[in-house]
Amino acid sequence: MDRTRASDTERERVVELLREAATRGRIGFEELEERSAAAYSAATRSELAALIEDLPASRRPPVPEPPSDGWEPAPGPPAVPTAAGPRHRAVAPPPWVKPWPGLRPWLPGRQMFSARWRTPADPRHAGRIITDHVVPLLRRESYAVVHRTLDELVLQNDREDTVTIEMSRHRDHTETHVWGVAPRSVRHGLEQLSR
Repeated sequence: MDRTRASDTERERVVELLREAATRGRIGFEELEERSAAAYSAATRSELAALIEDLPASRRPPVPEPPSDGWEPAPGPPAVPTAAGPRHRAVAPPPWVKPWPGLRPWLPGRQMFSARWRTPADPRHAGRIITDHVVPLLRRESYAVVHRTLDELVLQNDREDTVTIEMSRHRDHTETHVWGVAPRSVRHGLEQLSR
């Protein structure tokens, strides 16, 4: 039993493994909600390990950061580091767990939102839209990149509002999904892009 205190980064890795397990049908979405909540409140590494010990993905080594291929954001403020790694914290469950509202650009203040749009099959085109339009829109509101993989980009501001950008490639198109918590200016800008 590992009684070492868990870090936010370790909690987030466990939640990512749980999300992957749910998308592969290994656990149900209700169970994903329960296990994710338990992961975010886990105090020790053994509590985290217990949440993924029955999942094959839990035995995989950590995935190294992939090389840049169109997801490289334009130069700007660096990710927000801490002693234990980036301060990446989900402020709400992923969009497939609960119904999320659309952009609602007329609604003032910081609001939860979800938006999707399609681009041609070449993911580099979607990557250019993200780096040229979406990331600058978020940076103007003090969001910084805190997590990046080949198909996901997570930005967060000082209030710990988080916006996730996912790209998924299909045979004839690439789908971009953006969700999180953002002010009206960001939601309005995203509405213009999604038209």
